[in-house]
Amino acid sequence: MLLHHRLLVPLISLLVLCGCGGDSVPSADAIRKSVADAGKVVEKGAQEVGTAIQKGAGEAGAAIQDAVEDVPVPEELREVYDKIAPVLSDLTNLLDSINDKEEADDALAKISDISEKIDFIKPFVDKLPKPARAALKPLIGGRIGRIKDKVDKILQVKEVADTLRPALTALVKKLQGLTD
Repeated sequence: MLLHHRLLVPLISLLVLCGCGGDSVPSADAIRKSVADAGKVVEKGAQEVGTAIQKGAGEAGAAIQDAVEDVPVPEELREVYDKIAPVLSDLTNLLDSINDKEEADDALAKISDISEKIDFIKPFVDKLPKPARAALKPLIGGRIGRIKDKVDKILQVKEVADTLRPALTALVKKLQGLTD
């Protein structure tokens, strides 16, 4: 509905410029400007719609994954899952707190600690029989995917990326190794 209102303003301007049947005829430059203005409004409206769709899709995906994560954990995975889940939560909270270089510097030691915890957990995952490992993937895969998305977003900030890229890249690789 908002898009329709945004289109009306430039169109009404064009009609006013055209004189709405009056005796005056607008200049070619005035018409081009009105058309350009209308194009800009349409483009901005399309971008807003696209952003709203992406945001809604992201929220829907997160809600679905949260519902999947609330599924009871099979008993044969309980020990491993109970080791992994808090590490993933700690990492998610840590990533949410990184916004600038100072926070990145502070996070480096914590990322190292989390990496060591994953190294500790990996042999437990490796000992699981294949069917149990396959069952683990849907339990933690979505969380690992969201962590990877957060890492990608953090690494778009240059001063943060300079500090954290090696540690976060290695950490994401380790996390993905838990579900391979």
